[in-house]
Amino acid sequence: MLREAHPAGLAEDTLTVEFPASASFHRQLAEEPKNATLLAEALYEITGRHLGVAFAEGEARAGRDDDDDEPAGEERILELVKETLDARERED
Repeated sequence: MLREAHPAGLAEDTLTVEFPASASFHRQLAEEPKNATLLAEALYEITGRHLGVAFAEGEARAGRDDDDDEPAGEERILELVKETLDARERED
């Protein structure tokens, strides 16, 4: 469901995840409370921070820095969050 999404911004403790207009179905799925909660929990596991998640519609991103034509997947989104927040996965 996050395949076409990308992190669009981080303001205070809220991460905005942006979907292109063509992925409105996936955005609606992500906005469902159980899915948004799962994403927030995954972000906590990776960052150690309790982040709120907001969803937005934006333009499709062109010129990503990876070489394939596939949209950013869940792994890439988490990688970008780690880079943006200078976060590391928690070791329990």
